[in-house]
Amino acid sequence: MPAPIRFWKNSRVFYVSSDGNDLNNGLSPSCPFKTIERVNQLGLYPGDKVLFRCGDEWYGSILRPVGRGTVDMPIYFGTYGGGGRPFITADYPLDGSHLDLLNWRNGGFESGLLDPWYAWYQDDGRWAVVEGEDACEGRYCLHLHADDTLREVVGVNNSVCGGGCKFTLKFFYKGVEGTFNYRVTCKKEDTTYYLQEDGTWSTTVAWLSLTASSDWQEHALDFTVLSGDVDMVSILFSVVSGDMWVDYVRLYPRWVEHASNIYKIALGQGSQYRSIHVGGRRLSKASSLDELTEEGLVYQDGYVYYVYNRENPENDVREFMFCPEAYTPNNRALDTSQIEYAVFEGIKFGCSSFSGGAVYLTSNNKLIDCEVIGNDRYAVEVEGRNIEVLRNVVHDAGAFGIIVRNNSEDVKVESNIVFNIATSKLDQEESWDGEGIAATDGVKRIKVRKNLVYNCGKYGKTAAIVVYSAEDVEVAYNKVYKNATSGIAIQDSNKVKVHHNVVYKNVITDMQINTKTRGGIVVTTPVEASGQEFDVEIAFNTISENDDVSGSEYARSGIFLYIRNNHTLKAEVYNNILHENYNSASTYKRELLYKNGGGTLEVFLDHNAYYTSSNSTQAIEWDATLYALDHIVGNTDGYFSYDTGHEKNAVVLDPLLDGCEPTLNSPVLNAGLNRMLEEVDFKGNPHRFIPCIGAVEYFE
Repeated sequence: MPAPIRFWKNSRVFYVSSDGNDLNNGLSPSCPFKTIERVNQLGLYPGDKVLFRCGDEWYGSILRPVGRGTVDMPIYFGTYGGGGRPFITADYPLDGSHLDLLNWRNGGFESGLLDPWYAWYQDDGRWAVVEGEDACEGRYCLHLHADDTLREVVGVNNSVCGGGCKFTLKFFYKGVEGTFNYRVTCKKEDTTYYLQEDGTWSTTVAWLSLTASSDWQEHALDFTVLSGDVDMVSILFSVVSGDMWVDYVRLYPRWVEHASNIYKIALGQGSQYRSIHVGGRRLSKASSLDELTEEGLVYQDGYVYYVYNRENPENDVREFMFCPEAYTPNNRALDTSQIEYAVFEGIKFGCSSFSGGAVYLTSNNKLIDCEVIGNDRYAVEVEGRNIEVLRNVVHDAGAFGIIVRNNSEDVKVESNIVFNIATSKLDQEESWDGEGIAATDGVKRIKVRKNLVYNCGKYGKTAAIVVYSAEDVEVAYNKVYKNATSGIAIQDSNKVKVHHNVVYKNVITDMQINTKTRGGIVVTTPVEASGQEFDVEIAFNTISENDDVSGSEYARSGIFLYIRNNHTLKAEVYNNILHENYNSASTYKRELLYKNGGGTLEVFLDHNAYYTSSNSTQAIEWDATLYALDHIVGNTDGYFSYDTGHEKNAVVLDPLLDGCEPTLNSPVLNAGLNRMLEEVDFKGNPHRFIPCIGAVEYFE
């Protein structure tokens, strides 16, 4: 467990609630701040706390706090109250998405924020009507007089208000001592229809009345556009007497039944909404409804089509989220680039923006026990030094769940659950890597431990856990299972220890992209440069059933060692279980595979357990030569050419696994090599004098 967090006795505690007010001091639950923007304005000091109310949601927001704590007294971001995690996202819910027909800017004319360049004064000094297009484009509030002609606030074409679509019209207004009306019209085949009080359409002119009020109030009206080819929807206001101010006029899209159990929702403005997801599952784009994915989600011509099998789909429209602008750079939910020595705990973050991670974690910060919904590329992006990512739930990103990159150093990624990475067809279009956890691009001293990684890479091309171009990395005590690509891949990296991992049932049938380097644990040297040395230690791993793919693709195996371009690989491979990774329906599938593409292998290989029930005569391939498992029994000449490394103590028996855990009669118990990677196991208990083969200690 991490060390307890200390605070100054005089440190401040700020409270934030979506029902709060930014004019509050924020220093008590009864006087909380309201917005994330107000939090970003705080200058935070060691020991300060910022607490978000559980169950509250902040949309279209980026938490980008400013401050600096210390090692002993970090700045703390957490929660208060009961309920679910507070949710901060740069996205918007579809039931909150809208077309701004006239935008209320902090109270319109009363705020004093309007630019006189676009408006003119009346003699009494009040803000007056903004002329013509400025009003229709929603820039400023609209002030109407009884002697004005009708004001058409907006005309929307059928690409936004398609026939049969449901909308909610909302606007704010106030009017003093007068009579005020509005009407909603649409045109179909050159005929004008008017929305009636009961929500139906008729060719009879109808004005809908508004109640006079000296205070701003919201008015809402639900309506469904006429079916068929609708040319235009317009909203008009009329003042019979008095003065009226109108602002914040918006159309909110709602559900409409399309056919059978297929529902659609109008987004408007076509391809503007590149990133859309439902409950974390991102939608695919498609050219026709015939391409509905197995999730039942399709995006086409400004609409989302959704196969919905539950009742009352309109009640669950809030599950839908979208990113309002494609390729918006750095549109994250959490950005820690302006704060150091901070802890973020118990919060839910989400973002579907194309660029940057939903969470961007920088030097001397910690992310603990949070939920992160990823975007088109990353969920958690880590850059810097002395960073910890602990006990988080990370899911639904296009390329990476957690990525540690760009020369980062001294990073811990521990006890996280990572799933659903690169599972959308959109990821296939982008050809993302589809990695659950990655340590890449010059990183050093990285620990990837005790994580659960599953269902990654369906449309990816690498592995669930990847170490690439890195140094001094430990990958230990992880459970990696049911990923479409490899379990663990070590590429172009030095001083890497891979131990006590369970790598189970990866390389599954619906993998889409093949790079010919699949397996439970894959180690490769670079194709660039030459003559470098790479040290890798692979020990105490249980590698089982990592080939569920039929076909002749090359290089699927329990452990795969591939040397290229005159590099030297120094590998220690011992105390591993390699079990049923050979698929009899496929060609070139091995329990152990070493391929020499031009280089040198210096290997220590012993006390591994090998077993396959399907074909033991080709279970091992060593430098293009096939060997049966019984070839290593009795200390015969080995299947590699290292002068002292014949595997004298291999176990070639059924390990009797129950799932991945050996049963009490398993031959791998107390059969391993006494060559410890650590003095104690992952629980802090001493290892047995004669250790077991495989990740047995991991299960204890």
